[in-house]
Amino acid sequence: KGDELGCLLATHKLGLFYQRNGKTAAKGFQLIKKAVDRGFDNALIDYGRCYETGNGVKQDLVKAFEIYSLAYEKKVKGACIYLENCYKEGIGCTKDPKKAKEVVENFEEDPLSAVIWIKFFVNLDKF
Repeated sequence: KGDELGCLLATHKLGLFYQRNGKTAAKGFQLIKKAVDRGFDNALIDYGRCYETGNGVKQDLVKAFEIYSLAYEKKVKGACIYLENCYKEGIGCTKDPKKAKEVVENFEEDPLSAVIWIKFFVNLDKF
């Protein structure tokens, strides 16, 4: 209902719901794209992940990198994690440890990213 009323957060969340079910991943991708196209920047990370993983859309690592870069430029919370990983692993770009380090240094400006990074690399469920 929220999507029908134009609530971009609802569109994004509905897209994530469909993404979790492999049979409806393409529909989920379309909803996430719809939220991004209408200016909901917080959906950029999930939009990039669709391209990175090929969930609901043909895998395109360069496109994923471009989307993560855009999210980073727009200061979307958590974007530095994904962009840093691209530079570190060469996902959609040439490996560049110096650039990865530069991205990581911005953690101080993005406290949420630091929490995500800790959970991801240390596997902590709770603090």
